[in-house]
Formats: sequence, C-alpha cells, structure tokens
Amino acid sequence: MGPGSTRSPSQSVHPQGLQEATGPTLAPEARYGLAGDVVRALEPHTEADPAGLLCNFLAGFGNLVGPGPHYLLGAEPHPPRLNVLVVGATARSRKGTSWSAIAQVLEQADPGWAERRIKSGLASGEALVQAVRDETRNRAGELVDAGEPDKRLLVLEPEFVRVLAVAGRDGSTLSSHLREAWDKHGRLENLTKSDQVVVRRSHISILGFVDDLPATMAALDVALYSPLESDGMSRVLFEYLASGVPVVASRVGVVVEVLEDGRTALLVPAGEPEPLATAITRLLEDRALRLRLGTAGSELARASLSGARLAERLSALYLSLAVASAQASP
Repeated sequence: MGPGSTRSPSQSVHPQGLQEATGPTLAPEARYGLAGDVVRALEPHTEADPAGLLCNFLAGFGNLVGPGPHYLLGAEPHPPRLNVLVVGATARSRKGTSWSAIAQVLEQADPGWAERRIKSGLASGEALVQAVRDETRNRAGELVDAGEPDKRLLVLEPEFVRVLAVAGRDGSTLSSHLREAWDKHGRLENLTKSDQVVVRRSHISILGFVDDLPATMAALDVALYSPLESDGMSRVLFEYLASGVPVVASRVGVVVEVLEDGRTALLVPAGEPEPLATAITRLLEDRALRLRLGTAGSELARASLSGARLAERLSALYLSLAVASAQASP
C-alpha cells in the first residue's frame, strides 16, 4: 500500500482463502512536494497506478541522492534508503510501466547512476557485498582491488519472490546482508577464508515487484501486525496466519481473544518498540519456533478463521436464534 493511501473493500476471495483487494487510492496528502509533482506530471501519460508511481519515485530518488541528505532521530541519521515492494496482478497494476516512467525521469537527473548503479538478479549475499565493495590492499599497502567507489545501489527485482526463495536457502547470507544494509549504516562484511570483503558504508535500496501475493507471504520469515490501537482486527492478520507465516502481533482489540502468546503467535504491548524488536529477533534466530508458530497459526486459520468456517458459524448462530424465537412464540 502506498503512503497516505486508503483501500477499498475487497471484492473477491483467493482460492487459498486470502482476500484479493483492490488497489490503493492516494490521499491528497500523499501527493506532496517534488514526488507529488512528478506523479501529477506523469499521470496523464501513463496507465500506471499513481500509488505505484509514487512508491517507485521515492525508492529511486532516495537511492539516487545517496546517504548525504538525512533526517536525525535523536543522534541517529536516517538517509532516504527505502525498500519498496509493489504488489498486484501484472496486467491490472502496470507495475513495470510505473517503473519505466519513473526511470526516464531519474535518468535525466543522473545518467551515470541510471546506467551503472541499477542492478537486477540478486543471487547471494556475497554478490550483494561485491557490488558495493571497498578497495582492498595487501600488507604492503599495494592496491589489490579498487572496489566500487559509488556506494549507491538500487536493486531492481521484477520477480521478487525469487529473491525470497534465494534468501530462504540453507546457508544463504542474503537475508542477513539485506537487513544489515538497511539498519547498520550500510556496513557489510564477507569474512570467509578465501574472500574477506568489507563495506564500511553502502547505500542500498530495493525495489521489488510481486504478482503472486500468497506465495510471497508464505516466503516471509516473520509477519508483523502492530497497530497502536484496535482496528477491528484487519484481514491482513488472517492472511498471514493462513499463509503459515509466524506472526508478531500487538495486544490490541480481539487479538488477545483469537491468538495465544507463544502458541499461535508472539504478542507484544502496542506502541513499545523494545518488546517488538525482541520478539522479531527471537523469531529470526529460532527456526524451530518460526516453524511451530507458523504451523499452529495456519491450523487455527483453517479450523476457525477461514471465510467458509466463519460463514458456517454465522449460519448456525442465526439458525439457533430462529429456533429460540419460534419456541418462545405462543
């Protein structure tokens, strides 16, 4: 969903039980500043979804300008390093069209970046590090590898589910390197006996596209449901559970009535970042726990939370009320 977006109610149900929602509609506040100007200028000339245009521009522009511009949160600098995933059926959402329109704009601003610093085909964590590697010298100080002086890298993945498949392989370092690229000021390392490469400060952004949402959800390591207050229990929680993904959820509304902490999900206080981070880390480091919670959540969704099951229970409730009313009539 795009920034500042609102979403219409779902119109259909996926065969696996996941609801198929319509695309987001941008609120006026989302069309702010330069990004909003670009979207408005392109809209009359493309069939791409405006939310897709906006998200593509923010990811691409944020990588192009590099780590210099930033926002300070406390003492921590936050550069415009965004990871964006655009989801939708190809013919309907025009995902590729949304990027091609934005790419033409960004290429005018920095042709060198557009030609050399947009890469596709993430095959491993080691390959990611190589694309932004620092120079290396031997013990005598002689240059061995000049490295890559431009630390900007936009990873463009038209089929992002392939990246998730690579990251899920035993021994793959891709997932950990992607996390480090985002939250460790871009510091990356490959410290094997044969290949010791260090990146002290990279600026990596990811722009991925997804057609098959159920397959993508099922490939996630952890799913978050973290509203600050009850929202009536959004359907996305049911979709996570149905996909067999382990869930970290806020203790709000009916969540505590549906989910059991430690058995079908990990529950944390709403609005408290430290317990949330602890729960996420716990799941990422414990494969057995991820499998156990994912299996339990999937079984719960099938047994009690599927559309068919809820319809059966609602029908039974109405029938019992009708019978009770008939018996009470003189």
